[in-house]
Amino acid sequence: MMTVSIAASILMAAAGASQAGGLSTSFGEVLVENLQIGQAYNTQELIGLPLRIRNTTPQSVEIEMHPRRPSLKEVKGGYEPIADLAWIRLEKTSQTVAAGQEAVSNVFLNIPRDKKLMGRRFDVRLESYTKPPLKGGTALSVGISSRLIFTISSVEGPPPGTKAAKVFTVQPPELFLSGVKVGEKINSGTAFGKSLRLINPNDFQCSYSVRSISIAKSQTKVRLGFEEAPDAGFLNVDEADFDVPPHGEKNVYLVVDFPPEARYRGKNYMFLLETRQRTGTPSIQVYNRVYVFTEE
Repeated sequence: MMTVSIAASILMAAAGASQAGGLSTSFGEVLVENLQIGQAYNTQELIGLPLRIRNTTPQSVEIEMHPRRPSLKEVKGGYEPIADLAWIRLEKTSQTVAAGQEAVSNVFLNIPRDKKLMGRRFDVRLESYTKPPLKGGTALSVGISSRLIFTISSVEGPPPGTKAAKVFTVQPPELFLSGVKVGEKINSGTAFGKSLRLINPNDFQCSYSVRSISIAKSQTKVRLGFEEAPDAGFLNVDEADFDVPPHGEKNVYLVVDFPPEARYRGKNYMFLLETRQRTGTPSIQVYNRVYVFTEE
């Protein structure tokens, strides 16, 4: 079964008060598993996600986008640099983008029909950057790196009877809960009127599971000013496994439950929620960050 996981990235760079800003992308790290040799893919059709780079500077900029083979020091653990950059192509490599708008490019991936590739795992970077000079004469260039990691199936052919699934969304990507009391079980809906909203874009019912996972094991970076919670189990959801009808939605309420100990008071904690779509192929994973401020 093909598997997909997605995380977002943001890069900000300051260039004086009039040019503070940067680039952000929903294509931070994308994992696609069990691709087939001899097949051509594109991320728009495969997972409903082209490369999107948002211009967060206050002015129009030219954004260039190119694939890059990572060095052995950069490559994700358990993977190897893409064997040949000729496998990957961007629909567009240069776009002029107004302030607050996005550069969008489909990403094409062509796997050669070579059985020696079966079972291997590859890492390729998609580099996006503003082309200097920006208005005002500065030579500053702002850049952001996306990572596409993929595995090639060790067997030929997809599993029989599988449905092609689109990428679902869980909004917002980040959720903040302030004034959480230690020693009390708190539901984000009743206490704060907040929840995550999952949207099933498929024409068929899909099953989902939501779990709070270890940030350290996920290789996600902890946001500045926060620390990883001592136990991912301090954050749960009111319903961990559920079905969503075709084109339906589901509100996911968070349950925070810190032990009644003084050491957890007055802290800023970050949690990571992983949502998996367990119906169809590819199997998709989406990650949301939850920030919890505990009371003194």
